[in-house]
Amino acid sequence: DIIASVPDYLSPAEASSGQYDGNASQTGLNEDSSLDARSSAESGLQNGYATIDSTGSNNTTTNQAESFIMPAMREYFASMGLEPIGFVDESLYEARPDYDEPIFIPIVQTHFHELDGNDGFFFGGLVLADGGAPVLEAGIHISKQISFDEFIQLSADAPTPSNAFHIPFSDLEPGTLYYYRAYAVNQAGESFGSLRKLKTRELPDPTKWWTETIQLGGDWRLSEWLGEFRAFGNGWIYQLQLGWAYTAPDEREGLWMWTERNGWLWSQSGVWPYLWSHNSGNWLYLLGGSNGDPIFYHFGIGAYFSVPPP
Repeated sequence: DIIASVPDYLSPAEASSGQYDGNASQTGLNEDSSLDARSSAESGLQNGYATIDSTGSNNTTTNQAESFIMPAMREYFASMGLEPIGFVDESLYEARPDYDEPIFIPIVQTHFHELDGNDGFFFGGLVLADGGAPVLEAGIHISKQISFDEFIQLSADAPTPSNAFHIPFSDLEPGTLYYYRAYAVNQAGESFGSLRKLKTRELPDPTKWWTETIQLGGDWRLSEWLGEFRAFGNGWIYQLQLGWAYTAPDEREGLWMWTERNGWLWSQSGVWPYLWSHNSGNWLYLLGGSNGDPIFYHFGIGAYFSVPPP
């Protein structure tokens, strides 16, 4: 191994003759050394190598303790701030222990939500890779904010053999937009699946009984029993035969309708076009009407009328 080249400090002739500051013994190659040793020393120095072993042969083992360095070489190395090869700390060459296998965060997939048939949902996901360490926890985050500053955390009970999880949840506000994502945690940290969203169904407004009817266009709607009417957000409707009426559901399946001429009238599916008149305490039958003027048959008096009798 090449330690340092010394082209000018000590000539090969001086090394082979043992001359160094008039003291041949300092070179380690005195007059009693063999010719082979001198020849080897000269060959080594001509090649610019700095180490010669005790026999005068070139030293090729970089950490061989028996190596010695000629005083001239030691001085040269010292001036360069180098350590002679015979004093190398062999512990530096000890085998390094193997490192542990690297651990990464897991990879998790978000599944689409499913309806449970009762205004609730199933949320799920799949752990695609554990990152080289056991998955400590997995589940779903649900939030009203896309930033997930605040969220509901649903933890899966236990991983399945396929690493999939399925979590039921129904405690969401009606008519609200939510964002959700799967998550998984291992020793390296937490990871998230893709972001998805859902809009919960709005609960029917008791003052808007007509939300279950068929929308025809604009504000016009079609009821299976009441027929065509135009709905307004304040509870008023315009029914083609009955005219203007203010409506109020009875919390069963019936509907109270107030008209200016006839007061409160009640009817429902399966009863219409019969109406109960609160003012007269009798049943009426709606025959038809035009321009908002209905024509009824009054069972109490056995007569037809447009303007109610006194």
